Amino acid sequence: MKKIKRMWKNIFSKTQILWKWCSSFIRENVIIIILVLIYIFLHSYWENWIDVHIVKTFFKDFKSNLLYDIIAIVVAAVCLCQIRIKNVKTDKGKTVLKNLIALVIWIYYRWYSDRFNLVSLSISEYFKYFDIVFVVAISMLIPFCIKFILFCFGKFKSNVHSELDYGRPFGFARNLPIYGKQDDFLERDKFVQYTVRELLETNTSEVSFTYGINAPWGTGKTSFINLMKCYLESDYIITIDFNPWLYAAEKDLVTALFDELSNTLKQYDRSLGKKLIDYSKLLSAFGTPETKMISSLLGLARKEDGSLKEKKRQITEAIKKIKKRIVIFIDDLDRLEADEILEMLKLIRNISDFPNMYIVAAYDKAYVIKCIEEKIKFGSINYIDKIFEHEYSLTPCSNESLRRALVDKLKRGIHLDSDGLFNYIMNHDNKVLNALSDLREVYRLSNRIVSAYKLSYSPEIYSSRRIHKIDLLLFEFFKMKYPVVYSLFEQKWHEILEPDPQVNNSFYKLYRSNNVGGYLDFIQYLRYHQKDMCVNEFDINTIDMIFSELFEQQDNGKDEGFRIRNTKWFNRYLNLTQLKTDITEHEFDEVMNKDDFGCIKTAFDDWSVNKSISLKYWLENYYKVKMIKSKQLKNNIKGIFYALHLDYKDYYFNYDELTQIISQLKKFNEDKENTQTNRDFILDQLTRYGENYFLCNYIGYLHKSKKYVEIGISESELIDVQKTLFQDCCKDYIGWVIQDFSAFLRLDEISSNDEKFIDKDDYVNCLIEIMREYAKDHIVGFVNQLFGKDSTKGLIIFFRTRRIVVKLVWGSWDGFMEFLSENGYPNQAIEELKNFYRQYENKGFKPIEFDFKHIQPVGTII
Repeated sequence: MKKIKRMWKNIFSKTQILWKWCSSFIRENVIIIILVLIYIFLHSYWENWIDVHIVKTFFKDFKSNLLYDIIAIVVAAVCLCQIRIKNVKTDKGKTVLKNLIALVIWIYYRWYSDRFNLVSLSISEYFKYFDIVFVVAISMLIPFCIKFILFCFGKFKSNVHSELDYGRPFGFARNLPIYGKQDDFLERDKFVQYTVRELLETNTSEVSFTYGINAPWGTGKTSFINLMKCYLESDYIITIDFNPWLYAAEKDLVTALFDELSNTLKQYDRSLGKKLIDYSKLLSAFGTPETKMISSLLGLARKEDGSLKEKKRQITEAIKKIKKRIVIFIDDLDRLEADEILEMLKLIRNISDFPNMYIVAAYDKAYVIKCIEEKIKFGSINYIDKIFEHEYSLTPCSNESLRRALVDKLKRGIHLDSDGLFNYIMNHDNKVLNALSDLREVYRLSNRIVSAYKLSYSPEIYSSRRIHKIDLLLFEFFKMKYPVVYSLFEQKWHEILEPDPQVNNSFYKLYRSNNVGGYLDFIQYLRYHQKDMCVNEFDINTIDMIFSELFEQQDNGKDEGFRIRNTKWFNRYLNLTQLKTDITEHEFDEVMNKDDFGCIKTAFDDWSVNKSISLKYWLENYYKVKMIKSKQLKNNIKGIFYALHLDYKDYYFNYDELTQIISQLKKFNEDKENTQTNRDFILDQLTRYGENYFLCNYIGYLHKSKKYVEIGISESELIDVQKTLFQDCCKDYIGWVIQDFSAFLRLDEISSNDEKFIDKDDYVNCLIEIMREYAKDHIVGFVNQLFGKDSTKGLIIFFRTRRIVVKLVWGSWDGFMEFLSENGYPNQAIEELKNFYRQYENKGFKPIEFDFKHIQPVGTII
């Protein structure tokens, strides 16, 4: 029942679409519909004709047999195939109509009319040869019915909408005026209703009413006029559109306007059309300087003036007889030159003497006044106020409306949820978008962003996210809004941006003045050259905010590698092209499908040379891009651990992401045997390449967060992995042993002053036991590795994590001294250690100057 209600709800919500489709369907198939109607009204005549000329002529002695049955079935199958093939290439509407007519004919003559004697098949009396019509018709109608039902339930999109799906080719968003309130992003519809009502209630029985719409260029004047027209559609209202910009170059505006009036009004009074043309000729001729001079010499001015008045009187009487209200819309006044604007204003003043007229003109008042000032030195401001009895200034587009419009236009081509783009646009705390001024900028910006987003991909990798959308939005907004400034940035970006030493020079930051040679303080330069750069203080502040967000806010998240501030990724945003350092989805997918992991290693080794960032991306996101099989997922996991083992340059992996990827294997645990196979695979990958610092940290993360359950292994199995890796580590350099011990226990996260900083469970005790044995076998080197020394200053430091190791393994410093004594460490050296630790502790664990004679500290502390 709920599904039926939902279906009807969807149908009613799509009534406009269905009505447009039905009306279009009828127009396109009007001939077929007329023929069907003729057959229905004259069906008796046609049935007699068919019976005489076809049935009794060709099928009089026809009798069914097995051979005819087979031939009929084969012919039906062939026809069906041919029709299906042809249907792909023909008009779907006509195909549906023809088959629907055929189905109705079959139902009527098969079940209701006995006008014809339908022959049955020899193999079954129930089936008729005529049933072939039903088979063909229903096979063609079923796909249409399925699509219609899905459409009603909201699960089917037409081909037009599918072209606008994310990741698909699409056209540019057109910055065209709106024609209905459904497209009214600026929410002006209610005010339009009020304006139209007030306009029509204004008395124009004697003279016209002039109404001006004032707004800057690009703020929706034409859309406002179109909304007004929606509420003026009535039998007693005549609307006339006149755009002087279209006629200015071809003929004089007086003739053009009166031609429009004549062509429209002659439908109601043929003589009125001629009168308007004659009046326009007199008006045009009388207004020229040459005519004025001749008329004054011959004394004809009064006569011509009288002719104008007579024509005007005749037109006035004719308009009154029509008994309709005439609304004249004049748009794009602000696109004319000064002479043309002045001419149009005089013309409006001239026709405003006619009754039952409303003249609605749209213009940018500031521009019009500027043009009038060129021709009239005094009174230019009041000139336009004398022409229009009422003027409404369109309210500027609210920033909220512009942001919502931007969201609507962007969602045609890209997903807004990823990267938090939707929240960023609609969050008014992000003040950069406050610089959006009108809808034209919204259209231009959305087209730039979506096109740039597509250009940053090759066609093979549309499905993957390879560019950060917020960075793209900000950078494209900067390019569009401030083209002169961007031109400077494009030429000198290497002087404006500097590598950030705090993140190993892997990211750019905006250079701020600190007297470093060779760099340009971009924002300061703009402040000193505002006129040359075509910006003001507000623009500079906006640019400053854009660059602060792009190049000064480090998120340090997993997407940092794809931000514009990344030195290896910057050119993608600057050049908007697929980089040579990219790995396409097709390439990576082909490698992940290989059975021989040796081939995968070879590909990884090749990609790691100059495609390490792209390789990292695919290893992290491959399972998100598509539905992958068990083999592909295992190769992906193998590839991750292989890359970790080789420690590819710039390679970093988020622990949660790695856990999420490994946990995907659970999807393929169909039975116990498969579950055990996957568990063995995970354990093998964790230990296959021996210890490395990342892996030790990852094992420690799994233990501390109990995430080992998510990847499908037990705590005891994790301890075995930890023990294997740490024992392998103990065969290596002493410094790595202490470092990996700290990593396994995540000691960097523990305070050295906390007496109960860690619970000594089986996992911890296993490590302590191995560490004690290792320290016993390498006692001298172990002690030397506990300390760091700054050889230039003679300072000794006992690293914090080293103190935690001593405290954890031996309980205290005294316990460690006792351990050293029991294992034959020299007493003189032990005394030195006790003396050092006493001074070091008194100093508040700060570096101290100390002279070891029996111990050789290693490493640099600063």
